[in-house]
Amino acid sequence: MNPLESSLTEMSELFNARMAKFEAQLNKSSEPSITSSSLATEFSSFRTFITEALNNLQQQVETLARMQDNTETRSRRKMLIIHGVTETKGEQIEQALSDFISSRLAVAEFSTTDIKRCHRMKRLSASDGPRPILVKFQTYEMRSQVWFSKTKLKGTGFTVSEFLTKARHGIFMAARSRFGMKKVWTKDGCVYILGEDGIKHRVFTQRDLDRLQKNTSEAIPEVDAAPKRAVTKPAVVKVKRAAARK
Repeated sequence: MNPLESSLTEMSELFNARMAKFEAQLNKSSEPSITSSSLATEFSSFRTFITEALNNLQQQVETLARMQDNTETRSRRKMLIIHGVTETKGEQIEQALSDFISSRLAVAEFSTTDIKRCHRMKRLSASDGPRPILVKFQTYEMRSQVWFSKTKLKGTGFTVSEFLTKARHGIFMAARSRFGMKKVWTKDGCVYILGEDGIKHRVFTQRDLDRLQKNTSEAIPEVDAAPKRAVTKPAVVKVKRAAARK
């Protein structure tokens, strides 16, 4: 039995035991020995248990979600999304993509044999321009070479982005809106943020993002709204010495 199953089993057994005890107390509530005070104590204890159980369950769900997200991210490690490549009717997409990478990204040795598979992605609206191309490379090394060559596309209207999972894409977009585009980037499917302390922070969840933003806000000193008064230096009176001593 794995740790998750063991934890859930223990929590279920404890829950059933506490429920049975509380039910027995309710059944005996008409007896003189059972007071409302003791029932209130039992209820408070039971409520604490339920709260702890729900928190534990939430942590387990988050752990499972992160494990699944990590697995999906690893499956996308050879993938990239190419934006802006002209779309034509009846196009040979592998050849068009190969020509783009070898010319625009200056990866001279690239050819269609370096592509495992590729296809146009769904366009969100008719005004979005050509549909982006999702490509999976034969090797991670070639994928990395294309990824690090994306700086050559600056100012051209073409972009290269990573194929993030839905969860990580949401964190990435939220981070950009909070910290700015220049301080947020991705690498190998992970979201990084450059904090006010000059340190790179890797975030996985919304909770990580909230914690980093809180720490950043606390690190910024408050500015007094009242304008500072000008400090006037005392006037210095110079006394001229007599031109000649007596």
